[in-house]
Amino acid sequence: TTGSMPSGGRRHGRRRHDGRGTARRGRPGTSSGRAAGGPETPRLSIVIVTFNACAQVDACLTSLAAARIALTHEIVAVDNASADDVVAMMRSRHPHVEVVALEANVGFSRANNIGIRRSRGDLVLLLNGDTLVPPGAVDALAAVLDRDPDVGVVGPRLVNGRGEIELSFGR
Repeated sequence: TTGSMPSGGRRHGRRRHDGRGTARRGRPGTSSGRAAGGPETPRLSIVIVTFNACAQVDACLTSLAAARIALTHEIVAVDNASADDVVAMMRSRHPHVEVVALEANVGFSRANNIGIRRSRGDLVLLLNGDTLVPPGAVDALAAVLDRDPDVGVVGPRLVNGRGEIELSFGR
C-alpha cells in the first residue's frame, strides 16, 4: 500500500499488507548485549525484507532518508533471492543500507528473523518495502516506547495513497 507508515520496531508490530512495527529488544532499560559494529551502536534498526520490488524498495528507502529520523539508526535489507535488480539498486543508490542477499527465498518471516539477528539497535522497526515513511513518524513511534517502559510493541496509523485510514488488524 502506498502512503502507508510502518508499524513499530523491536517492540515489534505488524501490518498485514504491510508496514510492520517497532519493538524493544530485551527488557526495558537494558541493552541488547551486542557489540557495536562501528563507532556508535544505533538506537534503532530498521529491517526491510525485499523480493522483486525494486521500484517500491527504492521509494521506501528514499522516503526514509527524507524522513530525517532523529534517532541513530541502521537499515538492514534482506533480499529473498530476487530476480530483479533490487540488490544492485540498493548497493548503488543507498550505500548506507546493509544488504543481505540470500541465495534462496526463505520466506518473509524467516527473512525478517535473519534481519533482526543482523541488527544492532535496541529498537527494531520491521518495515515493509512498499511503505512510504512520513517525516516524524519513526521518531513518534520510538517516543511512545520511551514514555512507557511497560509498552513492548507499537504500531502506526496506516494511510493509503488517497490519504484514507487503512485498517491494520482483523474485523
